[in-house]
Amino acid sequence: MRSKPVLRYKKYEVGLHLVIAALFLTGCSTSNPQCEQAYKESLEAPPGVFKEVGMGATFVEAKYQALERLAYQKELHIYHQVEVKEMILDDSTSSNEFTSETELTSNALFRNPLLQSYSCDQNSKMVVATVDSRTLSQRLADVEYIHDSISKWFKGSSWMLVNQNYAFSLTSKERILPLRDQDLLDLFDSPNPNISINGKMIWYGKRSDRYQINIDTMSPMHSLIKLGENGQFDVLFTDKKTQSHKFKGKDILRHFEQGSSTLFMLVEHRQPIGPFLPNVGDVLTLSQQQAALSRFSRQWQLNDWDIGTARYYIAQ
Repeated sequence: MRSKPVLRYKKYEVGLHLVIAALFLTGCSTSNPQCEQAYKESLEAPPGVFKEVGMGATFVEAKYQALERLAYQKELHIYHQVEVKEMILDDSTSSNEFTSETELTSNALFRNPLLQSYSCDQNSKMVVATVDSRTLSQRLADVEYIHDSISKWFKGSSWMLVNQNYAFSLTSKERILPLRDQDLLDLFDSPNPNISINGKMIWYGKRSDRYQINIDTMSPMHSLIKLGENGQFDVLFTDKKTQSHKFKGKDILRHFEQGSSTLFMLVEHRQPIGPFLPNVGDVLTLSQQQAALSRFSRQWQLNDWDIGTARYYIAQ
């Protein structure tokens, strides 16, 4: 069994918070009430949201301090998860498994922190670093009541999918919800018996495996689209009228495609939708594919199109 580093990080973390709290309580660090409010909010972050405050003479100094503290807080969380597994598993389990688990958890939790900057007074700057590790449905629950699937909610909502600088967000009026990891697939995911991969609605396999999409629909027309985690948008066919058929392919994820899963979307519709989509076989850049996805999502919201999905994951 490994030694337990958790207590060391807990002590350091508590010490950092006491230093910041003392500055606010003495009233010598800020003349801006936004700073005090932001600090209080950092102490009240819900489970799964990691927030840390950094202060310094410059924004750069404050940013690095906040990120350092965020790293310690999150490392504490990661080691706690690993040690819980150590208690459950027997002593024969190799430490390599825990090392791998730590790396995977760290990557999932520490991606793209949100940085918010405040000028507390002339000589004191503050930066709040935040990482929200909650699922898309948990994050949406802060701003919307979703009683059905995310896909059905999104289709009928006023929110729009936008992409900028290779990143996607959901926007509505002045609200913005950044998407990350597999959020994009979760947004459209709508398992349906009308479509399956190798006979299953959720299928695990290798990147280079051949695959067969089975389709059985009563819709007058249907189209098939493959969607990747980063907005890769591949039109496999459009406006087909044959109700039951099979689509065969190979290399579900090509060698240059990033991500660990992909979504096959069966779009059922009454009128041709080809004019709204890229042509089958078009070679598009990632930015062009992402733009095509944004246009498609808006047309899907505005028109009487139904989506059924089958999802592929890389087998670990």
